[in-house]
Amino acid sequence: MKAMMHVAWLSLLKTRKEKWVLLIMMGLALLFASVFGTVFGAGGGRGLPKIPVGIADYDNTPLTGAIASELASSGAYSVTKLTEDQLRRDIREGRLEVGYVFPEGFQESLGGSTPLPVQALSLSTSKLAMTVGSLVEKVVADYILSEAVSSVTEETAHSLGLDQVIDPRGVAAEALSDLKDRPVLSVAYEPVVMRIVEDGGDDAGESRSYLSMGIYLMFTMFTVIFQAGDILEERQEGTWARLLTTPVSRASILGGKILGAYIIGLGQVAVLFLAGRFLFGVDYGPSPLLVAAILMMFLLCVTGLGILLSTVVRTSAQLQALSPIVITATCMLGGCYWPLEIVSPTMRTISKFTPQAWAMGALNDVVARGAGLSSIYLPLLVLAGFTLVFFGLGVTRTKFE
Repeated sequence: MKAMMHVAWLSLLKTRKEKWVLLIMMGLALLFASVFGTVFGAGGGRGLPKIPVGIADYDNTPLTGAIASELASSGAYSVTKLTEDQLRRDIREGRLEVGYVFPEGFQESLGGSTPLPVQALSLSTSKLAMTVGSLVEKVVADYILSEAVSSVTEETAHSLGLDQVIDPRGVAAEALSDLKDRPVLSVAYEPVVMRIVEDGGDDAGESRSYLSMGIYLMFTMFTVIFQAGDILEERQEGTWARLLTTPVSRASILGGKILGAYIIGLGQVAVLFLAGRFLFGVDYGPSPLLVAAILMMFLLCVTGLGILLSTVVRTSAQLQALSPIVITATCMLGGCYWPLEIVSPTMRTISKFTPQAWAMGALNDVVARGAGLSSIYLPLLVLAGFTLVFFGLGVTRTKFE
């Protein structure tokens, strides 16, 4: 362990010769994050884009009309009425996030023992079905409660001879209003947290946070991969061969190189993270420690990728030519430049084969939706899997000669 720390320390000392390169990389990352966050985040005060929801209404009753009105009036959804076939097609092609098919007789069936089922349609990749569904369920529950209160009130008024005095519908409406103000039961959905920004509000922060994190990941990948490829430069200069002749195990030598690259990456991310927060006001959500944990796991994964790429090429010049292609392509696929929700289902499937997609997904869940550790364990496990594969291939392919 001590020998490995010495090798890592030597790697860190070498970066003093390239300190201007590191400073330029960090400066560019901050500049790009600031520019893109301002340009794409400000949005002219138009507010967040509305989520497209489709409704195939074969019932055409006050209840289904109330559901459509509730969704539209929330400000978060744009509601389109169409046929079931059109609904299925638009969801399949990604034009709609969620769709509902209300069968004929749905409202009437709620008064019986076997209500007609409502079909809820969405792609398996959509994370919004539960959020929309909770609003639909609320409207239906309000209707059932209103009907129950109205029925009981009507029967009671009739038995007391007060039919002309008491308005059952008015009593039901008042009861619903009371329940909304003082609910008997509160249900909190975790981890879905939606923040709706009114027109003219400042919704730039959320976009800036997303774009900043994507830009930080990309520029840190360049630094870490080039640093992990330091073995190639040492091999060309003959330093690698001399290092192998020392009484230090190969595991300590390679481990020291890996640790050195990882520490440099951590330092760069820490500077970018703090600069984004205090210089540009980037909001990292309610759990900055979780954000840091995701970034640390991603950096470990990228370090493994750097070791693997350094075994694919022969010289540091070849690594410098190959790395931008790999980094830029995978960052585009992984959603570092734009949210994956706006791309086609096919591209979302392909993105799952990049570590950036899992890192950005976890970061977005924590920052934008307030997710906790229990909700992001899968992305962390997948990143750990990528890390094991990259390190496994990279270490076994490294030539100690």
